[in-house]
Amino acid sequence: SSLMQISEDCGYNLIASGIPTMPYYRLDGVDRKTHFSWIDECVKRGVYMLSYHNHFVSLAHTNEDIDFIEAAAKQAFDNL
Repeated sequence: SSLMQISEDCGYNLIASGIPTMPYYRLDGVDRKTHFSWIDECVKRGVYMLSYHNHFVSLAHTNEDIDFIEAAAKQAFDNL
């Protein structure tokens, strides 16, 4: 996933477990507070993320939506 590559580029290890259409994202090797902070930073940027539950991937997401999510996730990592 590109989110995992973005996290690696920013020095974090994002794990995506679960089935591909319902991934559960968590930052590995950091405390819970850091993980929750990353989720909060994503939400502040308009990306609805949960820190404790699986997500849903939808075919309704456009390429522009994915680009927006990736940019917001990177900004969130940069802000940690």
